[in-house]
Amino acid sequence: MNSINFSYNWNNKLNCNFFSTVRKPNSIYVAGETFFINMEIPKKLQVGNVTHETVFTAELLHIKTKPLSLFLPSDAYFDTGYTLQEFINIICKIYKIDFKNWQDFELSILYFKRTNPIKAQPVIKTVQ
Repeated sequence: MNSINFSYNWNNKLNCNFFSTVRKPNSIYVAGETFFINMEIPKKLQVGNVTHETVFTAELLHIKTKPLSLFLPSDAYFDTGYTLQEFINIICKIYKIDFKNWQDFELSILYFKRTNPIKAQPVIKTVQ
């Protein structure tokens, strides 16, 4: 089973049953496949060469690949919680893209579903 590593829980996505992540296109991303979802271990807690730990597994439901210039504000907000411009700045920094040439940089939005969903807690408790 392949893995997806996270160094940061953008928009608290890993606390949800359905979430997205934006990655460079890769042949390992196949809809219907299940992935280990790994979170980076803080450096001060790392032992040996272990840098990530598996927190759950998730099924890849859908993949949408497009150039960064076609990303919508909703793509940025849903994935990171930031505006489209902030999202573009983050992507340029993560992937070391020359900011002058970011428009044609292709990325895949991967949509996942946890294989073992977490039970939703009520946001507003009803009075009985």
